[in-house]
Amino acid sequence: MAEEHITVTRASGVQRTLEVSSRKLYHETIVVSVNEAKRFDRTSELRSVIIQASASNAGIVMVGNSKDVSSAAGTDEGFNLSKGEHLTMTITNASQVWVVGTNADDRAILLGLS
Repeated sequence: MAEEHITVTRASGVQRTLEVSSRKLYHETIVVSVNEAKRFDRTSELRSVIIQASASNAGIVMVGNSKDVSSAAGTDEGFNLSKGEHLTMTITNASQVWVVGTNADDRAILLGLS
């Protein structure tokens, strides 16, 4: 991806060129469901994501690649995130990332880069 540049000229006449990435940063927090996996909104354009279980969570957040991901004890269908834990992924379509929890009031946080 080509980098963009911005040239800043100070009042003293000194110029400085800065590289600016044309990639966009995206942030979203969702309340997880115990019975049904959820997806984050507007994520299909993201290529790199960090998903974190909120530090205030009481349960586990399970991250998987289908709506069939389960938070049931003993399942190995995805990644278990305890409160404050995170995972980083480089992917082609973040809309295929699903989350479900063991506690209905818990939250999953996504930080993504397009």
